[in-house]
Amino acid sequence: SLRQAQCRRWPSPSRRRRCLWTFAGWTASVSGSARFSMERPIVRLLYVCSDFGIDPNGTKGASIHLRSITRALCELGHEVSILSPKGRALPGHPAKMLSSIGGGPAEAMGKLLKNWLIGHDLNDAPARELRPLLYNAWAPTVALSALRENPPDAIIERLSLFGHVGLDLREKLGVPLIVEMNAPLTEEAETYRSLQLSGLAR
Repeated sequence: SLRQAQCRRWPSPSRRRRCLWTFAGWTASVSGSARFSMERPIVRLLYVCSDFGIDPNGTKGASIHLRSITRALCELGHEVSILSPKGRALPGHPAKMLSSIGGGPAEAMGKLLKNWLIGHDLNDAPARELRPLLYNAWAPTVALSALRENPPDAIIERLSLFGHVGLDLREKLGVPLIVEMNAPLTEEAETYRSLQLSGLAR
């Protein structure tokens, strides 16, 4: 899919036929021959993480993993933007945050519902599950506005419960989508936590 993204950056038919896959430094021609090259075309990547529990500036393993993946992509020479409901800048990190607005109304409404449920001695799990759904409805519009001048060549979305932002952006922009799956999240939530909207999570 990244090879297809690069082909779109090279409009000439002759160059399109010679399009090389160079994402990790190895170049492979359409004839099947391969060689290692330090010259890599720049790919504009959007890394989407819709998980409210993963702060890109945090210290938990998932936060460190997010920073490591995006840093590695930048060190390969690619332009990486991060879209996260925890939209604070990353000090000293080569990737940039696409938007500093954060979770927007999804964050505020999630907190409002959580406080109401707790105040009535009810399970606050529905608030945690509705928050990413509200983010799905809001974030793509904000992201598309920020991406208008420099749309990505491809999107990488870290799989998260109820996360749909990357897929929605892929359909709007018509670019490849790569899903990064680190765990069977629905099964994990059903086993170890209270999952109210399991059908929707699948």
